[in-house]
Amino acid sequence: MFYAICDGVPGSSGPPFLFYKAETLGDFHSCPYINETSLIFDGNENVHRLNYLFTKDEIRGVCEPYNRFPSAENFWVIVHGKAKYWKPEEETQMNVVKGHTSTVGVVTEQPDVDPHTRITLELDEMEKAEPTVKKVTTSNKDHEIVKLVDEPPIRKGTNRYRNMEVILASKTVGEAISALRKLDPAPGGKTDITIALKAGAIELREPSTGDS
Repeated sequence: MFYAICDGVPGSSGPPFLFYKAETLGDFHSCPYINETSLIFDGNENVHRLNYLFTKDEIRGVCEPYNRFPSAENFWVIVHGKAKYWKPEEETQMNVVKGHTSTVGVVTEQPDVDPHTRITLELDEMEKAEPTVKKVTTSNKDHEIVKLVDEPPIRKGTNRYRNMEVILASKTVGEAISALRKLDPAPGGKTDITIALKAGAIELREPSTGDS
C-alpha cells in the first residue's frame, strides 16, 4: 500500500493536508493534488526509517496541525488513520484546476524483501511502462558514469537527492559507491545508482579495454 500526503485545497477551510492511499503508484498518476511538495511512501516501510526519508521539518509539519509531538511514530499514526483510498473517478468531482504532476520522491515496494530493508527512494515515473533497468552490482564498479542531467530530478532536501548529487559528481561506479558509503547520516550505496539510472539522470558505459 502506498500513501500520499498532499497540501489541502488553497483558500478552503478544510484540513491542512489531504491523505490518500492506493495499491500502486500508478493509481496516483491521475490525482491532481499530487505535486512537488507531496510526500509519498510505501506503507511497508519500517516506521523508524521514515526519519531518513523525510526531513524533521516535514515530519513536524504533518504532526503539529494535529496536536501530535513530531516523531516518525506519530507521523505514521496520522497518515494511517486519515488516509482514504484514491479513486481516479473522484477527479471529476473535484473543483480544482489540474496542473502538471511533478516528479515526487517515494519509497517503492520491493516484493520478497524484509520490510525493514525497504528504504529505496525512487520516482513516480518509474511505475510507468518503461524498459527495465538492471540493478547495479559490484561487477559494474569499473563502468563509467555518463551524466545526463545537471541536477537530480527528484525532490530536494532528501537524502536521496544528496546521494544522487554524489553520483553525478563521480566518474565511475566504484568511485560513486565509495563516496556514498562515507556519507553521514544515512550512507548510500548501489541502490542509489540504480535509482539514478531509472530516473534518467545517468547512463553507464563499459570501461575501455584498451585493445586496438
